Amino acid sequence: MKDGISSKRDLQLEVYCDAAFACEKERKLSKGFVVFLNGCCIAWGSKKQPIVTLSTTESEYVALAHGIKECIGLKQLIHELGFDVGNVIVHVDNQAAQHVAEGKGASQRSRHIDLRYHWVREQVQKDIVQISYRATAVMVADLFTKPLSHNKFNLFVMQLGLCRVGVSGRATLLAKCDACQYHYSLRHHV
Repeated sequence: MKDGISSKRDLQLEVYCDAAFACEKERKLSKGFVVFLNGCCIAWGSKKQPIVTLSTTESEYVALAHGIKECIGLKQLIHELGFDVGNVIVHVDNQAAQHVAEGKGASQRSRHIDLRYHWVREQVQKDIVQISYRATAVMVADLFTKPLSHNKFNLFVMQLGLCRVGVSGRATLLAKCDACQYHYSLRHHV
């Protein structure tokens, strides 16, 4: 008999993706994602894109592509470790981006979206990912794309499984905020 932990059910990967369309200074996209494995945060990231998007839908769709790429890489790693992972559930707060990804929203307004991002649609059609709409109020990836109220910030930090650690932790957060795209002090997070 081997000692260890086993599970008869598939592991569930979920990713929350968000984008900040056309930030004030450079008009470039800022995107963020958070990946959860069975409800536990295992990866997150935020990045400013070198491209200018022409619509909120396009910026959310680009963020969606980035989040899905990260998640599929993690899914492959988990599979190599011998675990099964079900469909990846991808949460977005933009229904137009969801419709474009599902092939329901192709229109004159979305034709300009770069073909490389339509890889997302292919992943949906192959049933590798499932797109799910989440209201902006519960979009935890907002933590990486925009300033938040004190309550919302604390809620999202708690959902990530993180906690505040006193004065030294606050100083670390302040240093990160000095470098953020908004160029505000720590106060923009509270």
